[in-house]
Amino acid sequence: MYATMLTFDVIAMACMCLRFYSKRISKAKWFPDDYVLFVSWVVGTIYIGISLWMTRYGLGHPSVHLSKETVLDLKHYAPANTFMSITAVWVSKLSFFITLLRLVSGWQKKVPLWFFMTTCVLSLFLLSIMQSFYQCDIARPERNPCLAEGPINSFNIFGGVYSTLVDVLLSLVPTMVIWKVSMRPLERAAIICAMSTGLLAAVVSILKIYYNYRTLYGDTPRDPAMGGVTSALASVEVSCTIIAASIPFFRPLIRRMTGKDDSYQSYQSGQGGVASPMSASRQNSHTRKQDNANDVSVREIESGKRTPNYFQR
Repeated sequence: MYATMLTFDVIAMACMCLRFYSKRISKAKWFPDDYVLFVSWVVGTIYIGISLWMTRYGLGHPSVHLSKETVLDLKHYAPANTFMSITAVWVSKLSFFITLLRLVSGWQKKVPLWFFMTTCVLSLFLLSIMQSFYQCDIARPERNPCLAEGPINSFNIFGGVYSTLVDVLLSLVPTMVIWKVSMRPLERAAIICAMSTGLLAAVVSILKIYYNYRTLYGDTPRDPAMGGVTSALASVEVSCTIIAASIPFFRPLIRRMTGKDDSYQSYQSGQGGVASPMSASRQNSHTRKQDNANDVSVREIESGKRTPNYFQR
């Protein structure tokens, strides 16, 4: 647990800092997704601290090696750990949602994004409240009223599956937007790969669902050993989401390191960077306007200089 959680947390912090440094290079101001991303890393780091502290009470160890008193102590601190775990997940996803809302244009794309963002974040938020503070628990039988364990466990699995499905669908959004943008094929492929790294979070989420199911419905329900694996995977999921939300903003830094900063600055000052529209014989004026809008959107999101309009039709 120590090596996995701390390693990915440090990598996520490094990527986030490089994102902010790239914005400083391009003299861009911070937008809401930047603040939410930083908050998600802080919450995730606090969650790691709580999880590692709980190892002293048996988290990550088989229950057969623990005394009854130790198990009760572990369950006593579990609600705070669960709340921070789920909160870190939905806050990190919220940052990525906001970044995608800045990327796309047109109500046909913004409405589905708003729907998925609202339903995914709301379901995870409700899960964090119900499972952490209202679930019936033998460690604290005085809690009344409380919600039965069975329905909350089912909602837990549903929230994980829905969150994973949303991650997969959102990873396709950058491809849909960037595919028609006028740029070099290699540059287009690099941007698509960078903005689709959210699939890593989806893969980790699938593993977390599997071990979470074993924790809830396995031969030894609520086994601290399985709980330790689930805790580690939840932390890795948050880190992967932060990494995926940070990499696409590295372009100003990369261009400076490769000696192409001058041309990039000329784009930012409005002297270039948007490809010429295709000839009228190949594309009508409406399509040219949409392609140029996507082109400007992608490049300005990378530079961080675009003023977001989350409700733009």
